[in-house]
Amino acid sequence: MWPFKKKANNDSFDVSEHKWVVAETTSNEQPFFIRFNSSVTSKKLQKSLPIKVGFAIHLQNPSDEGLPQPEELQELDAIEDRIISLINGLGVQVLSLTTGGIREFICYVKQGSDIAAIHTDLLENITTHKVQCMAVNEPDWGTYYEYTPS
Repeated sequence: MWPFKKKANNDSFDVSEHKWVVAETTSNEQPFFIRFNSSVTSKKLQKSLPIKVGFAIHLQNPSDEGLPQPEELQELDAIEDRIISLINGLGVQVLSLTTGGIREFICYVKQGSDIAAIHTDLLENITTHKVQCMAVNEPDWGTYYEYTPS
């Protein structure tokens, strides 16, 4: 069963249909927040998106626990919205990880996606934070399953 409505005019997924779950644990004695997309369990979807892309943002003024301050949350939301708009049609965001003064957004995208262009766009258009980017071939979605219930 395909977990997303397809938009009629392209291959992008309707992110308004996604369901997200938030979990809290600890890492190195600090709070660790995991927000995961529970709507991406289709093996057909996963097989079509073998490239993991991570976008890491260092928090500017984290709390003593390594979490964002309230005034920084809107900026992080805007960065996440920009990332989602750039990967729309290429893949899907599956995780948001926050701990130790860093928030990371994890996506899986189609083979051949222009990840360098996405990163360049973020560097040019996000003025509040520096966005680091990495991509690796991960067809088994190992990172997603590391942070979600099996």
